[in-house]
Amino acid sequence: MGKLIGQQNLLWRKAEILEDIHKAEFQVFSQWGDDGIIHFLVNYLDIPNQTFVEFGVENYTECNTRFLLVNDNWSGLIMDGSSAHMSAVRNESIYWRYDLKAVDTFVTAENINDLLWSNGFAGEIGLLYAFDELNVNDTLFEAYQSQYPNLSETKSLFDKVIEAHCSGESSFGGLVSGVKGKLYEINLQETLNTNYPDWNFSIAENANQPIWDLIGIGPEGQEILVQAKMGAASYAFDVKERMLDNPDVLFATSREIHEKILESSPELAAQFIDVDVSNIELTDEVSSGLEQLLANHGVDVPDGIGDLLPFVGEIVAGIKLLVELSKVNQDFDKVDISDKRRIQGLRAIMAFSKFGISSVISIA
Repeated sequence: MGKLIGQQNLLWRKAEILEDIHKAEFQVFSQWGDDGIIHFLVNYLDIPNQTFVEFGVENYTECNTRFLLVNDNWSGLIMDGSSAHMSAVRNESIYWRYDLKAVDTFVTAENINDLLWSNGFAGEIGLLYAFDELNVNDTLFEAYQSQYPNLSETKSLFDKVIEAHCSGESSFGGLVSGVKGKLYEINLQETLNTNYPDWNFSIAENANQPIWDLIGIGPEGQEILVQAKMGAASYAFDVKERMLDNPDVLFATSREIHEKILESSPELAAQFIDVDVSNIELTDEVSSGLEQLLANHGVDVPDGIGDLLPFVGEIVAGIKLLVELSKVNQDFDKVDISDKRRIQGLRAIMAFSKFGISSVISIA
């Protein structure tokens, strides 16, 4: 019966379904019409790895992935805290007929990655690979929070990018400059700690510290003060004056400033820490990252797989919202919902349509 229903939901109906997604609904194993919506999405999107993970499934009779298993022959991992429920699933014919793994365990944010790895489902390539291409470096978020500690408590980087973009080129350029300067300090700290393994370098807590930006403490308590200056060659005169005023401070500058100063004052070479970072290249990197975040509608996969679960949870929340809207046949832009949930819906749409999702991860 499910196979027949699934065959009726063909892509030739995609125009009317995309206009009104509730038309894709049908129910076989899901509580409501989720089976139909998921069936349409996984056929409409390019999903190379047909695998799913679902947890909190009880005895797997009412769930969101069973139809994918039996109708589309997807492979899956299901988990539930009840050993009785999982034992019942393992004793069903579905368990040997299809590529399904049932694990009795309580899933937490702390153990989810170990569970996925140990059961052969971690990262199943597609999801992580797709976002590798369009991911935003996590250090940009760190730089924003560090540069604007008070602002970042109430306004996310994504919201700030939208605001700056709407305010014009000058405002967006100012945000790029602010984030770039702090990003350079963060990267410089890592570089110095690598190059001077016996020293411990840290960034000044006071962003307006006038003399130095980083301090290094040696094994015997000795200090190195470093001023970080990232900018165009036009800043060279100002930086040179600072170097002359503070001969005991080392300077780590952009390649452009470094080269410009040494053209006229080679005697200052010993006061430089050569890090060979181009202001033009770093500006492009930050600008591209912020533009990508904007294009992603705020969607970003954290760089570490250990942070994957919160991201997936947000996308699932968005998917659930879309399903709820389809049940009551309401347009997304007209329904009375909070901005947060509206954004969740947008993020789910963007994640599916822009990147493609290799695994359906569902929380029952």
